[in-house]
Amino acid sequence: MPKRSPDLPELLSGKKKKKEAPQESPTSSNTDAALASAASADLLAKALVNPPRGIAEEIETELCKLHGAPTSREYKASIRNLLANLRRNEVLRANVCSRALTPFDLVRMAPKDLATEKHREVLQKTEDKMMSRSTMHSAVQGLATSDFQCPLEECKSRACSYVDAGRRDIGKSETWGAKDAEGKGRAVTCLTCGHRWEADMC
Repeated sequence: MPKRSPDLPELLSGKKKKKEAPQESPTSSNTDAALASAASADLLAKALVNPPRGIAEEIETELCKLHGAPTSREYKASIRNLLANLRRNEVLRANVCSRALTPFDLVRMAPKDLATEKHREVLQKTEDKMMSRSTMHSAVQGLATSDFQCPLEECKSRACSYVDAGRRDIGKSETWGAKDAEGKGRAVTCLTCGHRWEADMC
């Protein structure tokens, strides 16, 4: 009796045996990483304009130690940010080239610290603006409480929020209709119907 082929059941059932995807050899992977590292070092050298011998390679090595292979997302994001700031920040380049700033410390600096003085001022203004908006939102939103009851007959809900009048510095007259922002009252908002009223602090 002739010996059946091991693939005969698959042929009879109409199912084809899946081919295994070729695995990438460690040698090929290492070669790609080496080429990527060399390319990164070349870009760093160009960004530094006239760097001392070997410093670009030292920076790239520290990047690999911190973020892993050059193909990792963290590495790519870090080197893009580093290259952009080295190109526009003359003071940063000088500190790196004079080795006043070591490659180890350079790759661990926050984006804000890598920026030029002018760019840092812009970032600070943006942060202050966002903080101001956040503070205003928190002040208007108030603190949740059940200590008050909505005075409207059709509501009478105890789901409320309040803002201490003495804490408001964003313009009480605009928000609640009072003439000044000083006082010992609380501006209360009913979370059920939206009604607002002033309540004395007891």
